[in-house]
Parts: sequence; C-alpha cells; structure tokens
Amino acid sequence: MKNITKQIDAKILSDLILLFILMVAAVVYLQYSTEIQNEVSDMMYHPLQELKNSIAELDAPRR
Repeated sequence: MKNITKQIDAKILSDLILLFILMVAAVVYLQYSTEIQNEVSDMMYHPLQELKNSIAELDAPRR
C-alpha cells in the first residue's frame, strides 16, 4: 500500500511542477507579447514598404 501512495505522491508532485512551469511560461509570454507582436509586424511591414518605395523609384522616371 505504501508503494501505491509513493507513486501517487510522485505523480502529484510531477503534475504540480508541470503546472508551475506552465504558469511561469504564461506570465513570461504575457509580459513580452507586445514586444513579440511589434517585432513580427515590423518584420512584415518593412519589406513591403521597401518594395513599395523601389517600385515608386522605378516608376518615377517614366513620368
């Protein structure tokens, strides 16, 4: 019977550790989510802006 109790205690402990790790990960994500969002939008916006500018430069001599 003690062996079963030790197994249950080990499972509960491992579940609590996993829960703690997930909570820490969620807090870290929430802290840096705006920075991550800004970086991703910058990575998507700047190449499109550069493409638009280069097209405008190519089109300018024609006018």
